[in-house]
Amino acid sequence: MKSTYAQHLIKNADLNHHETFFAGRCAEWLIESSYFAIAQYLDTKDVVLLVLHGIDFRFPLYSGDIVTFESKVVAAGRSTMTVYTKVYKSNDPDIIDAYGYATFSYLDANHRSRTHGIVINPETEEERLLQQEANELMTESLKHASRSRMY
Repeated sequence: MKSTYAQHLIKNADLNHHETFFAGRCAEWLIESSYFAIAQYLDTKDVVLLVLHGIDFRFPLYSGDIVTFESKVVAAGRSTMTVYTKVYKSNDPDIIDAYGYATFSYLDANHRSRTHGIVINPETEEERLLQQEANELMTESLKHASRSRMY
């Protein structure tokens, strides 16, 4: 599985009222980095975010921290691709400060999902576990979506 990398400097404008990295800005950068990972496989003009499965923050980040968003496509459905992104201080890649999953849908000219034909094969045990977790998240999202249609 190929990784893409995006780096950002956290500035005061990127902080919340606790003076730590604002979750909204983190989500923006995580989705952007995930989109870069998708671009290795598909023409992104035909791709749209379907689900941001969430972001887990493990450690706070502060103004002045330079962070790396490392993203890789870990699972592919018929018309979807799920990306795992981990966030870490660029000078300390061994400590994951936050991570999340985002799933994108591949669309046709009528904005309906279409088959992309991509298969993602894990190469390591870690990648196998990431793929398993991504598939479980998508299954949960589909269950939630079907329950939401009832209301």
